[in-house]
Amino acid sequence: MTEVACNTSKSICSASQYRIRLEEKLKALLGEERIAGTLDPYINRAADSGKISAEDAETLLKISKYIDHSYTTCDGCRLMTFDRLKSWSEVVERI
Repeated sequence: MTEVACNTSKSICSASQYRIRLEEKLKALLGEERIAGTLDPYINRAADSGKISAEDAETLLKISKYIDHSYTTCDGCRLMTFDRLKSWSEVVERI
């Protein structure tokens, strides 16, 4: 399978894994004890403070949108390629 539809077990599982990894990395970068809600403000704060590059921040914001969309949408037709999901892992590990 080369495409992953939102609101499927595979997309929700990958979104959960991305969220957990991003939360841990953002907490460490920003010195936060807890992160709640969407990750966008934390990603923007890390980029504004120069702790992550603007390019990485743009990709992380896309990941954050994917996470939120996977949890909240009932539209199973929106597709994300598996290769894109894998490439995002590299960005998450880089920060």
